[in-house]
Amino acid sequence: MIKIGEKLGHFLIRAEIGRGGMGTIYHAVDTMLNREVALKVVHPQLADNEQLMERFKIEAMTQARLNHPHIVMIFSFNKIEDEYVIAMEYVEGRSLKELLQEKKQLHPAEAVDIVTQVAEGLRYAHSHNVIHRDIKPANILIGKDGKVKISDFGIAKIFGSQGLTKTGMLVGTPWYTSPEQIVGHEIDFRTDLYSLGVTFYEVLTGRVPFDSETNSEFQIQKAHLETPPPRPSIFNPEIGIKLEKIILQALQKKVEKRYQSARDMIDELRKVRTDLTKAGLTGFPGVTQKIVVPTKQKRALLLTPLKIIAFLLLLLAGVVLFVFLTGKSGMDEGRNATAGKPPEQTQGSLGADGSGSVVSKPETKAEEAVAIPGSEEKKAETPAGEAAHADANKPGQAVAPLTVPPEKKEESVKAPAQEEILPDRGAALQENESAPSKPVSLDAELARLRGLLEARNLAAADRLSEALIRSGAEGRALPILGKVKFFLNQFAAAEKLWAQALQGNLLVSLEMVHRHADADDFCLGQLTFNKKMIMFNSRSRGEHSFALQAGDVRSFALESGMMIHLAGVANGQEISENFVVAYKMRRLEKEKFLIAFINRYIL
Repeated sequence: MIKIGEKLGHFLIRAEIGRGGMGTIYHAVDTMLNREVALKVVHPQLADNEQLMERFKIEAMTQARLNHPHIVMIFSFNKIEDEYVIAMEYVEGRSLKELLQEKKQLHPAEAVDIVTQVAEGLRYAHSHNVIHRDIKPANILIGKDGKVKISDFGIAKIFGSQGLTKTGMLVGTPWYTSPEQIVGHEIDFRTDLYSLGVTFYEVLTGRVPFDSETNSEFQIQKAHLETPPPRPSIFNPEIGIKLEKIILQALQKKVEKRYQSARDMIDELRKVRTDLTKAGLTGFPGVTQKIVVPTKQKRALLLTPLKIIAFLLLLLAGVVLFVFLTGKSGMDEGRNATAGKPPEQTQGSLGADGSGSVVSKPETKAEEAVAIPGSEEKKAETPAGEAAHADANKPGQAVAPLTVPPEKKEESVKAPAQEEILPDRGAALQENESAPSKPVSLDAELARLRGLLEARNLAAADRLSEALIRSGAEGRALPILGKVKFFLNQFAAAEKLWAQALQGNLLVSLEMVHRHADADDFCLGQLTFNKKMIMFNSRSRGEHSFALQAGDVRSFALESGMMIHLAGVANGQEISENFVVAYKMRRLEKEKFLIAFINRYIL
């Protein structure tokens, strides 16, 4: 039994530093050489396990070969009083894991310095044919002088030798493990660069890119293999383009797309560090592209010469397009008159009295365009004759459809008639568009489905989505299939598909209009959500993008009966933003469903 203040052989035990899977680490003094050391002592219950003892010995032999300023030095390996002991360099300081527990996330300059030093240590280890295989914050030590050292080569593999770990045996920590380790493929030095990329991500954002609410190793490993990492700048607006590029390249799932050596990664890190130094560590021109959480203050419109020129060019282009379209319309009407045909009619569209009579209507996309918030009257949300529409929510769905509160039941969701959704679409879909042909890949079908949605050809999109559902398309198709049903106001089907998507840790995205403090000012973007977060990416106003962890959302509700209000806290800043669905037809019903869905499955 090791006791503080007593000796183990010629080592005087001063304090316990920490405990790991294999042993306990003590701060001690080597009384023979009069120097401070860290003693790693294997757990007594494991001492009789020959395989573990062999691994413990290999740890010492492997690390003893390495002599570098950024790698913890090994002094000796002994068996003392029935205890297996490694004496190593004592680093006065703390681990990166402890630092992150205190600070949550680090300043970009500090993070770059730490990761560069780790990469230097890996470069040296790799040059000596040693792969660490378990790079993570707990194995990175930071001295009081700021010097960073890599520790614990306990599961390292000497490249080219026959180690204890056979191909196919997963070694490492799930949150930091590379895809090739997970599937049991042969690994090389680039696996350490992936783990360093995960660590870099965590240091800058305070979170790992892939996680599971239940700490399920299967879910975490599946995400490493299949899910693209969320952009780190979503969680830390000061990361910027260059740092984000370094992190995402290190996190490439295919090894050939990552940095091919630690030296390559170091070179990129040093370029960024130079820019940070020039910026005085406060501003980051050319390095970061800060995303500022939007506020309720009215934003001033700044007209620079370049903006004025761009505006004039756009205005000229609009005039040319108008002239072209006006001429084309006249030509089309002339052809119709020559052929003795009246202008195109939308058969079956609802008239003002809801009678369903034929109404002459020139072709236009006005009702399909993104509606400027506040431009339509409230009565447009509930068209006349709506009660006559058939309910599109089919019985027998696995997930019970969401409903509005009891006092609002008279506004319960009804599926719009096809003619109402597509007032301008008269052309019938060709037969071969109703189902995907067998030789066509799922990616091609999903691309075709996105095209139909962008064109607002919802009838064709619905037929194609039904064909994909019947064919048992892969889970990654669930978000867009649910999106089709959402646009059609088939909310029971949308709920079922999206609920399955969230269960698979997939992201669901919807085009939204972000309303600014000025009622006439807005921008377009995508509201994206999964079981853990809600985020908005603006297409034109990067400073309006933000992300909220689900636990940080205070309210997601309908405000003033017209728009969605999102409130919460992100990075210590209050979020209070308004949105409307970027699709005019029966918008209010869509917003009510979206609010009910997110409150039920995420918040």
